[in-house]
Amino acid sequence: MFDGRLRVNIQLYPPDRRVIDIDNRLKSLLDAMQNAGLYGNDSQIDELHVMRAEIIKAGKAAVSIIEFKSAEIEKPSTRVMQKTLQLLADHPPF
Repeated sequence: MFDGRLRVNIQLYPPDRRVIDIDNRLKSLLDAMQNAGLYGNDSQIDELHVMRAEIIKAGKAAVSIIEFKSAEIEKPSTRVMQKTLQLLADHPPF
C-alpha cells in the first residue's frame, strides 16, 4: 500500500470505437484502486495523467503509480509500483 503522495499515469484501452469521455472513467477506476488497497485515499494523488490508447477487444486500463516522499514532489522515490488492471466485466471502464 502506498502511504505517501502519488503520481498516477493511466492509459485507457477502449474495447471498440464508441465515443467515450475519458474523464468519466476516472472516478470508478480511482475508487477501485483505493478499495483494492493500493492507497489509503485518492486524495493522495498530486499528479494525474490520463490518455486514450489503441482499441483492445476486451478493453483495459494500464496504471502506473509512483510514490514521492512528501518533501520531494519533483523526484520519484525508489518505491515504484506498476500495476496493469484488467477491469472485470461487472465494473468495466467503458
